Amino acid sequence: MKWILLFVVITLGVTAGNLASSYIQLRIAAHALNAEATRMSQQSAASLEKARREQEARRAATEERRRQQRQQANKDRSAQDQLRSTCHYWIAEYRRTGNELDMIHRDKSCREAGIRAQ
Repeated sequence: MKWILLFVVITLGVTAGNLASSYIQLRIAAHALNAEATRMSQQSAASLEKARREQEARRAATEERRRQQRQQANKDRSAQDQLRSTCHYWIAEYRRTGNELDMIHRDKSCREAGIRAQ
C-alpha cells in the first residue's frame, strides 16, 4: 500500500509540475504575443505616418510644378502678346508711311509673332 500511495503522490506531483510549467509557458507566450502586437501596431502607425508625409510631399511638389507651369504659361502668353502687339504696330506704321524700313520691321516682328504680315 505504501508503494501505491507513493506512486499516487509522485504522479500528482509530476502532473502538478507539468500543469504549472504549461501555465507559465502560456503566460510567457501571451506576453510575447501582446508585445509583438504592440510593436506591429506602432510600426504600422509609423508606416502610415511616413506614407502620409510622402503623399503630402508629392502633393506639394505637384502643386509647385503646376504653379511654375502657370507662371511660365503666363510669361509665354505675355511674350506672345508683346510680339503680336509689336507686329500690329509695324503693320500700322508701314500702312501709314509706306517706308521700306517699316516694312522690314513689320516682316521681322510678324515672323517672330507667327503672324503673316499683310
